[in-house]
Amino acid sequence: ELKDIVKKPIFVANDLNMAVRAELKWGKGRDCSNFCLVTLSTGIGVGVVVQSQVLNHRIEPGHSLVETDPAKANECHGHHGCWAAQASGSGIEATLLRQGKKQTATEFFKNPDERLLSEIRDYNARGLSQVIHAFDPQKIIFMGSVAQNQFDRVIPTSEEIAKYSILAPVPQLELSSLGDEIGLLGAYELLKEKLCQK
Repeated sequence: ELKDIVKKPIFVANDLNMAVRAELKWGKGRDCSNFCLVTLSTGIGVGVVVQSQVLNHRIEPGHSLVETDPAKANECHGHHGCWAAQASGSGIEATLLRQGKKQTATEFFKNPDERLLSEIRDYNARGLSQVIHAFDPQKIIFMGSVAQNQFDRVIPTSEEIAKYSILAPVPQLELSSLGDEIGLLGAYELLKEKLCQK
């Protein structure tokens, strides 16, 4: 309907897949034929490039199980203990609320509880091991507010990930350099591709 109103071509696509396109063209994925882009923000999402092509399948590694203790497992869309429920911004806030603290993730990181911070890193190590098992990437690139602002605190070391991964070595772990406009850059690339096909 909008297309009829504006009389212009309109394309709809997943925001994370747009970010992956940008990373492949302009970012740290340029020199890499197989990589994953992990967004750690309000939720957790994973975009994948295999043989220099964006994987457009419906994939949700962010909902891999990382916590089985009912006393610690946060709810997420009808299930409990997934990676997003435990280590995303909203997951951190849910954990804090369960502990009787009404804090935002931003407030938590100003003076973090080291025990909870250690749990978050461990959840990320477990989740990233599942990404490695599923896609065997050469590189994992991170974006999103939690990753961008707290990279050294929440991203586990290769050694921490290796405890859960049967594939070795652990791929390179890097922060995206494309900032907040990454999705728009990818949308621009998609638009060029679609319009050139016409």
